[in-house]
Amino acid sequence: MKSKFGQIKNCIIKIQKSVLNKIVAVVLFTEYILIIIPTAILMKLCKRDRLHLKKYDTNSYWKTYKNDDVNYERQF
Repeated sequence: MKSKFGQIKNCIIKIQKSVLNKIVAVVLFTEYILIIIPTAILMKLCKRDRLHLKKYDTNSYWKTYKNDDVNYERQF
């Protein structure tokens, strides 16, 4: 049988975990609101496309490279 102290201790630990989970959620939410969203809006306003997702009027997305006559046979 558990003692009164053990039951109270377990109850306090459960409450602390619950409160800490809520605090972490609030902190992550405020970081998202204060950092991620303004950065995204700024990138949209500057028309910056870091992932190169904008549509091009080409038939292919392959990039052309010049043909180097380099021998890769013994590269390792």
